[in-house]
Amino acid sequence: AGSASGLANIVGELETRFNDLMSIGMMRALALDPSLEKRIRAFAAVLGDHEKMLTALSESGSTELDPLIESLRDYGWQLHAELADHASAAVNLAEKSQRAHEDTSLHLAIATEYVLRSIDRLEVRGRDSAGIAIQMDVSANALELLNDAQVERYNRRRDDLNAGDMAIYQEGRDAGGLSVTFVYKTANLVGRLGDNGTALRDSIRSDDVLWAIAGASMNANILSHTRWASHGVISVANCHPHNSALTGNDAATPEAHLGAMYALNGDVDNHLELLEEFVSKRDLAVDAAITTDAKIIPIADRASATVGNSRLDQFLAATRRLDGSVAVGCIDPTEIGT
Repeated sequence: AGSASGLANIVGELETRFNDLMSIGMMRALALDPSLEKRIRAFAAVLGDHEKMLTALSESGSTELDPLIESLRDYGWQLHAELADHASAAVNLAEKSQRAHEDTSLHLAIATEYVLRSIDRLEVRGRDSAGIAIQMDVSANALELLNDAQVERYNRRRDDLNAGDMAIYQEGRDAGGLSVTFVYKTANLVGRLGDNGTALRDSIRSDDVLWAIAGASMNANILSHTRWASHGVISVANCHPHNSALTGNDAATPEAHLGAMYALNGDVDNHLELLEEFVSKRDLAVDAAITTDAKIIPIADRASATVGNSRLDQFLAATRRLDGSVAVGCIDPTEIGT
């Protein structure tokens, strides 16, 4: 009974300090201090040992211990998988950063890993393709951190208008500085659980252009999506997130529009009608490789812009045009941090 009481007190303290434990500050401390990570893992193992002992007592009839057993199991997993494993994965993701211990690149890696771990869990609902857009607000001189070869790759990747794998978009900020969006995508006709997350992490980890300027980031928005194709073939081109790029007469798209990224859960039942209204009748065209219904969402949003409209009003006006069951995510370089 005394042991159970002591364990209940420990669980109560963990519950009280949960937000502190899961904070980015704690995650950063773990990432930078292997000895702290080791102690956290050891503590999680101790909780696991006590869980096993109490489980044996419960199976012998002491079922009043079951709530405590469940808490020990939950917090042991939280400390091991959600804290220590996450911190370790973030360090691995930022291995190209030269100054992760002294700048914000590690924060970006931690935040990106948060999103990717969520996508890992959602893969059971669909995994033929996955994508992620990382949008950073950086200082005006951030691009000076790039060497000549990186500048050449940075500019070449900006030529991709259609939010393809490894695309980059740049937008100047009214208050100074830049918003820079990095896009990564992968697709598999036949894939195993975890394949897409591995591919996205490999692309992000190896992107020395991203990590060269990540240390200058002041904040970031991240949007990711895992897809089970219902409209359009399985391909990188159809992978979310999408932007509003079009071709044809008068199709010039300010880069601010290209950096606005959208992802869809659901189906836009009237996407063909909207394509006719917003694209075909205006002598415009969507890139032929993109056949998913999700592409109409950024196009409708772009078409809903009116003088004096707030950004939120514009977005709401666009979503009201969509028939079907839809949930839409959007990040916009003109609204960084929201």
